[in-house]
This record gives sequence, structure tokens and C-alpha cells, in this order.
Amino acid sequence: MNILLNIALQMILRIISQVLAMSSSEIWDAIKSLEDALKCNVCNYLLKDPLLIVKCGHTTCKLCFTKHTDMTCPVCKVPVNSRDSLEDKQLVELLAQLKCLQNLLSSINSEAKVSENSLETSIKGNKKNEPSTSTPKIISVESQSKEKSFIQETPESQLAKTPVASSKRTRKSGGRKSSNSFSSLNTTICSPANINKKNHKGETPLQVAVIKGDIARVKELLKIGAFVNTQDNNGWTPLHEASNRGFVDIATILLDHGALVNVPSLKDNVTPLHDALLNNLMDVSVLLASRGADLHAKTSFGYTALGLCKSEEDKNKLIEACSPFIQANTIIPDSKPTKNDKLVILCSNLDEKQKEKLQKCAQMLKADIVDEFKSEVTHVITSCDNMGNCTRTMKILLGILTGKWVMNFQWIEVCLEYKQKVDEEVFEVQGTRNQPNTQGPKRGRKNYEQKCPPLFDGLFFYLHGTFAAPTPTREDLSNLIHLGGGKLLSREPKQDTIDSYMIPYHAAGSPLEDTSHIILYQEKPPRERHIDSGHICTSQVMWLITCISEFKILQPQQTNVNK
Repeated sequence: MNILLNIALQMILRIISQVLAMSSSEIWDAIKSLEDALKCNVCNYLLKDPLLIVKCGHTTCKLCFTKHTDMTCPVCKVPVNSRDSLEDKQLVELLAQLKCLQNLLSSINSEAKVSENSLETSIKGNKKNEPSTSTPKIISVESQSKEKSFIQETPESQLAKTPVASSKRTRKSGGRKSSNSFSSLNTTICSPANINKKNHKGETPLQVAVIKGDIARVKELLKIGAFVNTQDNNGWTPLHEASNRGFVDIATILLDHGALVNVPSLKDNVTPLHDALLNNLMDVSVLLASRGADLHAKTSFGYTALGLCKSEEDKNKLIEACSPFIQANTIIPDSKPTKNDKLVILCSNLDEKQKEKLQKCAQMLKADIVDEFKSEVTHVITSCDNMGNCTRTMKILLGILTGKWVMNFQWIEVCLEYKQKVDEEVFEVQGTRNQPNTQGPKRGRKNYEQKCPPLFDGLFFYLHGTFAAPTPTREDLSNLIHLGGGKLLSREPKQDTIDSYMIPYHAAGSPLEDTSHIILYQEKPPRERHIDSGHICTSQVMWLITCISEFKILQPQQTNVNK
């Protein structure tokens, strides 16, 4: 943990412990000291979008770091690159809480003045009618601040024991103080409809309970059906929150209830293990490693769990905790049926007789049949050869890319035979006739179930030239890139204009790990082929289709573009 953070934490703890006994001016003096501790060492203003430089531990404003162009730390001049900086989430929270504290005290002072003025007016009015000269009781600022104290005490028995709970960060969505939406969980958890209701940050009551360290509430919510793998607006799960705060007991409970241990955040691809190690919380880190956390998973900036360890001793603890016989939670626990469990079926490449059987089966299973792909689709049904491989169509590609069940038509026939829905996995399509037996549909579905980023996360695409049959249209290609999590560029990228070197999630550990920009063409490539030119790669457009079919990021030269 960096020095600046330690100083800031000490000051916050001092303010909290003394605030009820201090005068208004003393409180503002303490806050001023905290502001000074949270100033950027470069611009000397209050930190804005703080970045932690991992190599040396210094923190600067994001703008100050990006303006510093000589590839060194602006404070100590240690050589660094863009991957050596991470958003300092703890300081983001401290800054948010500082602002809340300032607003709260300003409000208290204003109310105190109003009360004093009202009281003074009342006293003057009473003096006209009453001969008494007794001294009125004056309400002080200090007493009002006690009445309006924002610190809510929780019984010690209900709190997860941790020495670092007060230092934890708020995600970028806002200050990580307990949301008003769920301030009274007792009134909401009784209704099943409210168990998984989200507030404006995307947090459910379970996530709020975890953030507070309330073990009793966490157990109660899980018992009545709260989703253990829910994600907020930034992709943080309850396990992320427990890991970030060092709540070992709560993390254990979540894992025992099926929490997925390797879910990356929407930004930076930070897993719960990364989160724990960034805060040097080894107890919860060892727990996660013993439950199957991936020690080699990389963040968007290329950091692995082992790379974030502070010492060789910590690395050895994680390695020893990993057992080859321990498998990470990979399946989301079954939950009670909801409206979202309704089957929505899309068919591809079926003949008329097959469509008639599909209609009968859908009626029996109370499923809906749609003509076009939409997000609500749960199953894509297609005819296959004897090996379980299907014809590659746009519907099939969309199904693989978004993690739907891509099913052999035999599944429909067996459901009709047994007059009920049978297990899907045995009838899952094995691949396409262009790329047979690759298990692409299964990989796509597993990726979705495990809440991992889409296939093209972290990649930028530029479509060069025109596209005609048999290649998908430009519109269809754009749709595939968008649904796959990729970004579409309006201008051809140049090496000297790329300023972000983030590792694509599904290319981590492969030769394409350092490639972030891909130029796709059908017939005529751009004049500059960008072969082995750093972060830019040029490829025939069928590479994109093949990657989707296999649900893998392949090397362009390994793709058979004639298929």
C-alpha cells in the first residue's frame, strides 16, 4: 500500500474518532490536512482520476501522468510505460468520501446557523410578552453534529473481522458509501421481488451487505435466493467486494454458495485475486488460490497475480495454495425459476418438416419461436451432419458469439419423444462444417456462463475496402464486432497514433497478446500491410469469421481464408 494512502487513512481515522468532540473550526482544520495529503505531487492540486504507478508506488493525476512524455515516473523518474499505471481505486474512494464529508459538514453548519437565527427571533418575540429574563438554551454546532452523525454503528458480531475495512475503495461509479436505496434491508429482503433489485450503481442488497461486512445479512440473503454472481455497473461481483476488503469469512461463504472465482471486471479485467493482491491482502488471496483462482490470468495492462505479489514469499504462498485437484467454480448455481428462464428459440437451416416438429416442441415446452436474432434468444436450433457439425450461418455465428445454446435438431426430436425438456449438453453442436469439431459453441457458452469478457474485448477493428458475398456485408461485420465486444474504427490506425496498449482478454498469453488494432479486408489489402508492426495487424476478413466459429483469437496466418 503506498505511503500517500497510509497517511490519508490515518487522517480519516483521526477525523472519525474525534469528530463528535471537535468544534466546527477544528473539524475543518482536520479536513484541510486531509486535502493536503491528497494533493498530486506534480500539479499540487487535489488528485483527479488518481493513477497508481505500480513500479514505484507513487500516485499522480491521470492528466499529469499522460502529460509526462519521457516514460518515467513524474515524481521519482523511475522508468515506466503505460502498462505500469493502474487506477488507484482506494484513493478514488477516499476522494469521494472527502467530498461527502465536506458536503455534510457544510450542511450541518448551515442548519446550525438557521436554528440559531430562528431561536434568536423567537427569544426576541417572547421578551415582548414575558417579563422573565431567564437565559435561553442555545443549540451548539457540536450537539447538532452529534444528532446528525452519519456513522452508523453495527453490532460487532455481525461484522467481518478485518484490519483494513476502513481503507477500501469505491469503484468509478461513485463513492463507496452505503447506498440509500438499501439502507434498510430489513424492509426489502422479505419480498422475493426485491432480493436481486439493483440500485443506481447496479448493486444488489447482497453486494451492499458484503461492502458493509455484514455476515449475518449476507447469509440471510443467500439463504432466500440472492444471486451470488451478480455484477454491478462496473462488473464487480460480491466476491470482488469481499476480496477487496479482506473479508475472508464472507469470501468463504460466497465461494461455498457457488461464487465464480475468476470473473474479470468490465474495466481492466481485474479478478477478485488481482483485487486482493493490489491491496496486499494475503489471507483472502490464499483462500482464492485454494479455490481455483487463476494465477496467470492477466489484467488489461498485463499484470498476473504472481506479478502483483510483493515478495517471493507471497508468490510461494499462492503457488502452494493451488492444488491440481481443486477446480474453480465454473457453473452458476441453480436458482428459482424466473421470467428469464422462458425458452426463446431461433432456427437456422431447417427444412419444412423440421420446422413443423419445432413448432410442436415449442408448444409443449411453452417456448417462443422468433425469426430474427435478438438478445432474448436462449437456443439456436440447426440441422447437423453425423459428426454434429452444422452449416455456418449468420445466426449460428451470433449464437456462438453471445453464448447461446447452439443445438443439434436431434434435441427437438428427443424432447418430443420423452414429452419433456431434456438435458442440452449432449446435443450441443460440435462445430461448423468449415471448422469441424472445434467445440466453438461450447466455448462461447461457457465464456458467457462464467461472466468472462466477450471474444473481441480489447480489440479495435478497421474495415478496409468493400465487402461482397460470400463475405458478410459491412453491416453484418460491424454487428459481429459490436456483439463480440470489439470497437469499430472510422479511420485506419497508424502506429504513431496508438496511445493505449491494453492486452485483449482472449489473446492473453498468445502471440497476438500485444496486438490491439486489426485491419480487415476482403480482396485488396491496404498499401501498408502492417506485418509485424507492433500493435497493428492486417488480415483477410475470413479470419474474423473463423475466430467466431472456434471462439478463439487465432493468428491470421493460421486461418484458411479460402474456406
